[in-house]
Amino acid sequence: MDPIIVKINNISDTRLLAEIIAGVVKEEDAIFLKGDLGAGKTTFAKYLIHSLTKELCSNITSPTFTIVNVYDEGKIPVYHYDLYRLKSSEELYELGIEEALKYGVTVIEWPEYAENIIRNALITIYFNYNAKINKRTANLVLDSSLWKNEHLIKRLNNDFNRE
Repeated sequence: MDPIIVKINNISDTRLLAEIIAGVVKEEDAIFLKGDLGAGKTTFAKYLIHSLTKELCSNITSPTFTIVNVYDEGKIPVYHYDLYRLKSSEELYELGIEEALKYGVTVIEWPEYAENIIRNALITIYFNYNAKINKRTANLVLDSSLWKNEHLIKRLNNDFNRE
């Protein structure tokens, strides 16, 4: 299936995309966030975690140095990984990736080291930012099970991509 491309015109669009995705994730799901520095991965993760846990956005921080932050105040725990500083995929086991994948929603920024361990990400989002024209897009690659969710597909197509 082709990715769904959504235009992100402002921070409200990022929040809306996160809320829509939060409505379909469940325990054992993994979400990969890809893109250059400053493309919007952490902002999206913050709104997604807020939507899933009701944690205050101001309390949700990037795990750039801690590598993983766990938010367990919601219905299911959310494990937020930032793998930018990892040297190998073996380090993921030391960081509790197996527990995260079994008991919660796992959100992974810079997931390249996780891709050989997690082969079935529910959603992979490629964030793109064109600084010259100040435009952002998100390319969503959905697991085949999500293509059956007509409400999700309709929302992604209708709530975005407007001028």
